[in-house]
Amino acid sequence: MYCWSSTMRLGARCLLRDARKYSRKVSRIPVKVLSPDDSSDQRTNWRPVIEESMKVSPQNPSADEEPAMLEGKPSRLPPGFPPYENKGHDDRSLSQFALATSDSKSRLKSGLIRLEGKRLIQEGLDSNLTPKALFFSRVQDVTSLRFPPKKFQFEKLTYEKLKRWSKLITPPGVIGFFKKPDTSSHTSAFAFPFSIICDNVRDPQNLGSILRVAASAGCRSIYLTKGCVDLWNEKVLRSAMGSHFHLNISDNMDWDQLEAVLEPPAFVIFADNKDSEQKVSGEIVRDDVFYEATKPYRQDEESNEHESSHLLSVETSETSLPVHSYYLVNYPAMDNIFLVLGGETGFSNEALKLGESLNRFRVNIPMLNNVESLNVTSALSILTFEMKRQFEISREINEINSVTIPAT
Repeated sequence: MYCWSSTMRLGARCLLRDARKYSRKVSRIPVKVLSPDDSSDQRTNWRPVIEESMKVSPQNPSADEEPAMLEGKPSRLPPGFPPYENKGHDDRSLSQFALATSDSKSRLKSGLIRLEGKRLIQEGLDSNLTPKALFFSRVQDVTSLRFPPKKFQFEKLTYEKLKRWSKLITPPGVIGFFKKPDTSSHTSAFAFPFSIICDNVRDPQNLGSILRVAASAGCRSIYLTKGCVDLWNEKVLRSAMGSHFHLNISDNMDWDQLEAVLEPPAFVIFADNKDSEQKVSGEIVRDDVFYEATKPYRQDEESNEHESSHLLSVETSETSLPVHSYYLVNYPAMDNIFLVLGGETGFSNEALKLGESLNRFRVNIPMLNNVESLNVTSALSILTFEMKRQFEISREINEINSVTIPAT
C-alpha cells in the first residue's frame, strides 16, 4: 500500500513539473491558421516548427548571389545608386503615401500619383516626373532604374508590407509616388492634325487602351469629358503602359469648354463602331444625368412619355448625320479633325450637339458575317491608323513634289 501511494505521489509531481514547463517545449507562434472548412484537407500540409530553426544561413556567400544578399556592400550596387533606408516591417511612410493616392479625391488633394512596376516607373522617370517616394522589397528590382539627381524618400520594406498597400493582385515589389504632371501642356514632335474626344468612357481598361492607341497613332490631343473615369486611376495607368506621358491630355472638360476648342474650319467626326445597316436605336440610351435628376418629380406615365421623346431627339440627332466608310474619307484635306468616341452606352445627347455649326459626319467600319459592332478600342485602332496612313502618304507626296531636279 505504501509503495502504491508513493508511486502516485511521484507521478503527480512529474505531471505538474511537465505542465509548468510545457510552454518551453511547445511553440506559441502558429504555423498556419486553418478554418473549419479546410482543416481536414490541409492537415497533411503542416510543417513542424523546428524546420525553420534548422535552416543555416551561408557564412561565405559566393560572387554569383543576387545583390539583395549583399546589400551592405556598395561594390555590388551600380555607381550613382541613391542611398536607401532598410525599414523592414515599418510601413508608416508607405501607408501615408498610399492613402494620399487611394482614390480620385485623394489624388486631387495631394497632387500625387502612384506607379507600380519597374517599366511604368522608368517611363515616369524618363518623362521627367518628380519622384516623391519609392518603396521596394528587393534591391535587384531597382538597380536597373535610372534615377534623377533629385533627392526623394527611398525605402526598402518587406514584400508582405508592399503587398498590403498594393492595388494589384500580384504586386511587382516596386511602388513609386510622383508629383502629378500637367499633361495639358505636353507637346509632341510626331503628332498629326487630329484629336480625340472621349464621351463618358467609364471603363478603366478601355480608357487606358484608348490612350495607348492614340499615342501610337500620333494623336495631337485627348479631351476627356466629365463622367469619364479618372485619368490617373491605377487600372488606367497599367493599361496605358506609360502613354500618359506622351500625350497632350485635358480631363474634366465640360461641353462649353469643348465648344471653345472647336474653331473653324474644324471637322467633327463621330466614330461609329457598328455597321451602317444596323438600326441606330439599338445603341441609344437615355441621358443618365438628366434621368436621375428628374426621377423623383415624375409619375410613371409622364416618365415614359418624356423618356420616349428624349430618346427620339437623340436618335434624330445621330441619324441626321451623313455616314461615310472610314477608308473613303480624305483626311489630309481637313485642317483640324476632332474624332468623338462614345462610351460603353453610346453617344450622349450633349456629344451629338457638339459643333453643330461645323462640318460634321459619321464614319463607320463595314463588317461581314453578321458582326454588328466592335468595341471602342478596336474601332479606334482602325480609324486612327487609317488617318495616320493617309497623312504619311500625303507628307511623302509633298516631299517628293518639293524636290527640284536641276536642269542638265
